[in-house]
Amino acid sequence: MASAKDLSKILRHSIYLACASLLILEFMFQLVYGLTGRKVNYSLSGATKIDPITGWRGYYLRDEEKDPYNHIRLDQHQLIATPYGSSKKLKPNVFGILMLGNSGAMGMFASSNETSFAGQLELILHSANPDIDLVNASFHSYNSWMEHAELMRYLNTSWLFDDLPDTRMVISYGGVQDLWRLFYVLTQANNSSKYYKAAGLMTDINAIELTLETAQIQFGMPLEGFKLFVSSLQYYILRHSTFLDALKIFKRFIATTLHRKNSDSAPIKPTANNVVNVQCKIHEPGFSRPKDYQISPLDINSIPNKLSMSPRRYKQLRDIAVASVVRNVAASTAALGGAPFVYIYSPTTFSSTSLQTSTLDNHYIPGVGSFATKTIQLVERDFRLALLVELSKMPNVQLIDASSVFYSQNPDDLRPCFVDETHLSDAGSLLLARLISTKLLNVIKSID
Repeated sequence: MASAKDLSKILRHSIYLACASLLILEFMFQLVYGLTGRKVNYSLSGATKIDPITGWRGYYLRDEEKDPYNHIRLDQHQLIATPYGSSKKLKPNVFGILMLGNSGAMGMFASSNETSFAGQLELILHSANPDIDLVNASFHSYNSWMEHAELMRYLNTSWLFDDLPDTRMVISYGGVQDLWRLFYVLTQANNSSKYYKAAGLMTDINAIELTLETAQIQFGMPLEGFKLFVSSLQYYILRHSTFLDALKIFKRFIATTLHRKNSDSAPIKPTANNVVNVQCKIHEPGFSRPKDYQISPLDINSIPNKLSMSPRRYKQLRDIAVASVVRNVAASTAALGGAPFVYIYSPTTFSSTSLQTSTLDNHYIPGVGSFATKTIQLVERDFRLALLVELSKMPNVQLIDASSVFYSQNPDDLRPCFVDETHLSDAGSLLLARLISTKLLNVIKSID
């Protein structure tokens, strides 16, 4: 029987052998890749850059063509690329429109920049008025505070660049991220009452905490520094290791081979039962309210019970979240000096079906948790109605409530219009852009 000393020796030599084998394999694949001209195919999907002004903006090591979820290209300013550009030197009378918003405005899940909501909106507006240049400064997870911060950056910076037109109009494609912040206030704020978090109503808390942790490393926190070093080393190896890249290719080949063996070799022939109707339909006549769309006092009274709090406490927290959005919009409109601010409350599947046909499944809200779909629908309706009432009192704000433009009592009718609960398909984006463009062109005519 081997002694403890012998086992320790075997273990030590096994580690040495494993490390040496990995180094030899890496050297061999480096040689093969060098001779064949192949490069390591590695990019991060959605590794966002921390931004001290808005929380985050842009990506690290991203290839939009290989990103399975987000094909949107960014321009040299890390703004969302749009179909048209302009030059203030060549065309001084450009009508600049600044688009703000979250991943829906950004075009997440769109097949291209041109087929996103913002891209198709600019194509329509530009065909009607060639002087229009829409600049898309939206980014995923932006709430109204982050939108306001991005607006301030643009106003302070655009004069430095010939391709960033002066702002004649601002469009805020909002709603859902401020709704998610309300859910944070309802469920998390009391459990994490740190002053710097601002109750979750300003910059995203994850961005705040990462910035603080990174800044504290220089002041005697070697363990945190070591964690960052390990993370950086991990990504360096993933980006440059030819052996890991070859292993990934091999795994993909095995998975593809097994899938072919397990699948039926005969192609599926289209029949009346398996052909999907991909037509996306607008609720007629567009922005009207269906009869079963309103939320009743009985439904409103049921919300506190679903969230395990008193009606008074729920109303207090809802009003805090609404007031936060109103302050952000008021600050943005004040900075524009009279230029129109168009607030679009974006459509979601939660706002596009009746409460009576609500599904029984749950939806996960990032950073908060899972909630029943009907609970989200109830809170969304109540929050939206309270918010739009307050925004309607602001003279420089043009309201477009697009929450019900795809409304249907049958949730299956929404599938061609939405990719998921909060993001439109290309077809849905085109129909919404057509509806919105008519209203925007009327606003632009009233300015000129």
